[in-house]
Amino acid sequence: MNSKPAFDRILIVVFCVALCLPVLSWVGGISSQVSKHENRISSSFPTWQWNKSAIKTFPAEFSDWFNDHMGFRKTLVTVFARLNNDFLNSHKAVVKGKQDWFFLIRVPSTDYSRPPVVGDYCGRIPFSVSQLESWVSALVANWKRLQNAGKHYVLMIVPNKQTVYAEHFPSRINCRPGTTRLDQLVSALSEFSGFPFVDLRDRYAEVRSKPLWLHADTHWNGFGASEGYRKLLETINRKGDFQLKHPLDGAGFRLSPISVRDGDLSRMVGVDKSTVFSEPQIVVKDSSTVPRSASFPSHMVNPARVPEAFVHTNQALPSVVVFHDSFFNKRVKKMVAENFSNSTFVWHRGKPDLTIENNVIDQLNPDVIVHEMVERNLLHPYFD
Repeated sequence: MNSKPAFDRILIVVFCVALCLPVLSWVGGISSQVSKHENRISSSFPTWQWNKSAIKTFPAEFSDWFNDHMGFRKTLVTVFARLNNDFLNSHKAVVKGKQDWFFLIRVPSTDYSRPPVVGDYCGRIPFSVSQLESWVSALVANWKRLQNAGKHYVLMIVPNKQTVYAEHFPSRINCRPGTTRLDQLVSALSEFSGFPFVDLRDRYAEVRSKPLWLHADTHWNGFGASEGYRKLLETINRKGDFQLKHPLDGAGFRLSPISVRDGDLSRMVGVDKSTVFSEPQIVVKDSSTVPRSASFPSHMVNPARVPEAFVHTNQALPSVVVFHDSFFNKRVKKMVAENFSNSTFVWHRGKPDLTIENNVIDQLNPDVIVHEMVERNLLHPYFD
């Protein structure tokens, strides 16, 4: 008896069932949201309008909505991501390196058109002369403007993960480190004597035997944040003649290991909760600050990025405004706030000039202004 036709029919049935299950589950009311799992916002159902433009775009918008809400979507994405990550390692924006370290290799965007982070690390996409001049001009203008107003401006650029831990890159990324955009910027800013720049690379080179980054995430862990803040404090003390001490040198703050199962990078490729890492985290045991309201509508990008502020019991301390990106989470903010009478943290849009932010500075009149961004921000086409 030939069993091949029977096997073929079974295979066809299994294939058809697998093909139809997502649609049937969606019809039955089972849908999957993607915003939390994939670190992006899920597509909304398109609004139908009786005009040529809306009719033309409706099919593509409906397709995006359906793809984001089809049944068993999370399971299918996870299975595909597992195969891709474990066997192909070919995600457009994320790569899994050695010892389960994940790296961002391209600035995320809808069409992945932004310059690759790896290309910058290899020295293949330097600033053009005009781009570098525009960056330097904007940053120096911030410094001069605030210095003339009697305030202390500090620029802090957090290096990319691979800048510190390139040895964890997968072997297929095989280029020698070249002159990066950060190298160019540091060199150009050094021509302006006294420019207050916090370059964390030297400090991190000294302490890199301990992990400074979360394994599956683009961000620093508690130890990386603590060492970054230590360097920032040294610069603030030197430039402003202050005597601020690191909170972790006292009894109110400490670093404690916590178990972490995922991060923004592992979620982007759909393999979250695959490996457990023990990561140092900032723990607040006894804070001298309390939260206060901070409302700056023009800077409230979304509910997850509203300004935050703290008031210290010691009002004799200097005050600070920090324009920051996602490296300043709530724990980092509490650590920073421990050194200042009034601390305000405002999400920054990333551009090098602080012209729009002047309204916040004028309103709060701080002693210190910290301008923080991550190294990959230098890849954004602000001056193209």
